[in-house]
Amino acid sequence: MPAAREEVEDALAEGIALRTLIMPNSISKANGRLAFSTQRCEPGEFDKDGRRRPVPVSGAVTEEQYDTIFAAIGQGSDASFAKGLELQRGWISVDRRTLATNLKGIYAGGDAVTGPAMAVEALAAGKRAAFSIDRELSEIRRESPFLEDYERIAITMRVPKEIIEKEMEQAPKIAPQDRIRDFREVEQGFDIETVKRECARCLRCDVKIE
Repeated sequence: MPAAREEVEDALAEGIALRTLIMPNSISKANGRLAFSTQRCEPGEFDKDGRRRPVPVSGAVTEEQYDTIFAAIGQGSDASFAKGLELQRGWISVDRRTLATNLKGIYAGGDAVTGPAMAVEALAAGKRAAFSIDRELSEIRRESPFLEDYERIAITMRVPKEIIEKEMEQAPKIAPQDRIRDFREVEQGFDIETVKRECARCLRCDVKIE
């Protein structure tokens, strides 16, 4: 299961034991508990995503018993709320430009369309759908649709005279021993001064400094 380095570090800090190269075989009931059979693997050839496929090691099967097992094998969308909604491999099918579905007046975006992705992508989809809805309603009202107009920002290739290296600001988090007790937001967010410092960092990655 792929994970960002930060997610791995947070999991270890919370006391979660990560067992790698283990493949689940089966789950069965045994003496009022759950018998979990797993298969040890070793890294195999690289797949199309650049990850090495797990290859089972012959005879390396282990069975352990647990009280509770949570299966987290993927995500799916529940489209039962909209009868007649066209799906594609379990995700809502939309027009890629407008995000319109096959049902008149229904638009969709976010994970239910793309599958698991970043929150900012869902926000962008909501904005794109809003523009599409506005265009459709404007045609009905015979009005001009909303046009977003941004001020032009001049970008130069000049390197700043003074270059100060600054590390990325890290959001403060609730201590691991406290955050495992409830469902509070772990990351506490930045105060205004930290936001200013982060925004002041140079992100001109297109400028090469010898």
